[in-house]
Amino acid sequence: MAMFGLVFLAGYIVSRAASFHHFDTALSMKLNGVRILTLVEPLGIVIVIAGAFRFMGSKAKR
Repeated sequence: MAMFGLVFLAGYIVSRAASFHHFDTALSMKLNGVRILTLVEPLGIVIVIAGAFRFMGSKAKR
């Protein structure tokens, strides 16, 4: 799960760095009044954190 989050964030960062016009347009769209751009990066960070907690929990059970 943490690896998925890292890949998700890396893909986001590479796409933003390349500054593809269509990607910027897609991220500028709004979903219920909130720009998608403001949701994507925190979502990746939350996935990484959740994966880390999951890993720590499974390690504690051993």
